[in-house]
Amino acid sequence: MRDDNKKQRRLVTILIAVIVVLLLVMAYFFLIKPGINKFAYNKQVEGMNYAYANLISQIQQNNYFALPLGTDEQGQNKTLVLVPYVPPQDQTPAE
Repeated sequence: MRDDNKKQRRLVTILIAVIVVLLLVMAYFFLIKPGINKFAYNKQVEGMNYAYANLISQIQQNNYFALPLGTDEQGQNKTLVLVPYVPPQDQTPAE
């Protein structure tokens, strides 16, 4: 009878441990992971906004922004130069 009681207690303890582990896994996937993803997304947006603001301010100050693209097959440096664009005005004659 004592062995049966010890086996039942051990089984109950193992089942409780399994339930606790499952609850922790569920909490991670539904509470912690979305928070981490939201934080990472917000930091990515913040970095993009900083880079965009920096690019725009340099274009306004220097009238261009040189963006290095690396090297081509011949070993030459490739650069993309961004300049402000002013669209041409429509000059249709008035009737």
